[in-house]
Amino acid sequence: MAYQVLARKWRPQTFEDLIGQEFAALTLKNSIESGKIAHALIFAGPRGIGKTSTARIVAKAINCEKKDSGDYPCKSDQCRTCYEISEGKSLDIHEIDAASHTGVNDVREIIENVKYMPTSARKKIYIIDEAHMLSQSAFNALLKTLEEPPEHVLFILATTEVHKIPSTILSRCQRYDFKKVSVENIKQTLSRITTEEKVDIDEQTLYLIAKESDGSLRDALSLLDQLIATFDAKIEYDNVIKVLGVLDNNSLKSIVKSIFNKDTKRCIELIHESDKKGISPRRLIGDLTHIFQNLIYLKVCGNDFISDLSDDEKKELSSLIKDQSLETLDLILNILIDGSEKVQKSFYPNIATELLLIKLCTLSGVKSIDEILNKLNNISGNSNSEKNDNQNTIANEKNKIKNLKKNSNQTENITSRIEGINSHDKNEFINLVKEKNKFLSMRLENSKSIEINDSNIKIMFSHQDINFEYFKRKNNLETFKSIAKEILLLEDINIKFEVTENERIIKNNSKVLKKNGKDPLIEETIKIFDGKLLKSKAINKE
Repeated sequence: MAYQVLARKWRPQTFEDLIGQEFAALTLKNSIESGKIAHALIFAGPRGIGKTSTARIVAKAINCEKKDSGDYPCKSDQCRTCYEISEGKSLDIHEIDAASHTGVNDVREIIENVKYMPTSARKKIYIIDEAHMLSQSAFNALLKTLEEPPEHVLFILATTEVHKIPSTILSRCQRYDFKKVSVENIKQTLSRITTEEKVDIDEQTLYLIAKESDGSLRDALSLLDQLIATFDAKIEYDNVIKVLGVLDNNSLKSIVKSIFNKDTKRCIELIHESDKKGISPRRLIGDLTHIFQNLIYLKVCGNDFISDLSDDEKKELSSLIKDQSLETLDLILNILIDGSEKVQKSFYPNIATELLLIKLCTLSGVKSIDEILNKLNNISGNSNSEKNDNQNTIANEKNKIKNLKKNSNQTENITSRIEGINSHDKNEFINLVKEKNKFLSMRLENSKSIEINDSNIKIMFSHQDINFEYFKRKNNLETFKSIAKEILLLEDINIKFEVTENERIIKNNSKVLKKNGKDPLIEETIKIFDGKLLKSKAINKE
């Protein structure tokens, strides 16, 4: 007997054999048992998950000769109808490849044949695979027949791209969405098949095959077929890594560690090692992107989140990120996603990959927002406590001065005490001003020094800037005077503003320049915003 590939040999024969499609299997089985099967069905979903196999099972279940006994469709000891359908020999079950029969003439042939009764089966069934490949004219020709087919006809359309099916067709069919098979289900199925086939293979290798199949059981069986052909009855993990051209988990975790440890040298060494193993840069970046996706899941959801990772892998990956913030992981993942596009399009993918991972290794850690807010709160708390202490001290001294004023006319003692409080540090005076007028206190903070002597206040500025000019305005000066009188408990006060260095103001083209040719307004603006001047241009006003 000719060799049969595993995907055909282990093809599901009953609804119970279907893997990962429990909802569709249950619904179809119940509708057949109750006799309420729709006249047109559409099976949509990714490749290799059992759409065509399910269509064949439906055909067998409807036409099985043992249906009255309750055990159908036949699995072992098949009836003649089930056997013919399984072998593709039934004259009443028509499987049509829409990729090669796309035209309206092919649909006309179907329309002509549906009016004839089935030769031996209960119903004539048309299974149209890759139905989205039909032309628009072919779909239009099929509309009437699909909406009102003869009672003895059932249509089953299978497609991987259901969005390409016209809505007029979809509205005439009962739709079943098939989903990808989970890694765990594929792994269990492969384990059962390898046991039956007497193939020696470990769990780690089965998991790798299941993961590489991307939810397609047929792809997994094809990979297993290839490995059996290469290594016969004993398949080892290291050999599978080489054949599939994938990076093993240990190497991926080593790259992740080197990124977290900022070990650029080790990271580049690992990239070169993967290149020697034949791992493409695009595949490497893709695997890293998926592992950081799982790291974020672990950070947010913990080890209980549902994924394709084993429990041991979850614990190992969790240990890698215990000192990493969610913001850091999110930043790395976004850089990988953006960088993967460059690697895909680059003429030099190896260099693009190295630059991307060097960028990740030199990336500074990102603090979480909560951590930053806590630090700011702590700083704010300390600042407030210091401010309150200073204010309490000043308030106490002021009360003492008031008492001295009330009980004695010794003005000299009062003045000296005021000077002792305020001339010691300009910040004390500024804090008192800040209680009355925050904007004024901000201007005073830019002064060089504040000297208080009796009823005289001398405020020094390092240069004639916008703060100096602010106090030269009459209304601003009066406001400051009234606040100073209230703070120092004086009836009259003399305030003087001075600049510490001799300046020569040159007015040229309506622009005030200093001796060094720089605009003091620009200089002060640069100082406030901690910036730098890139370009300046004189504007002549006519």
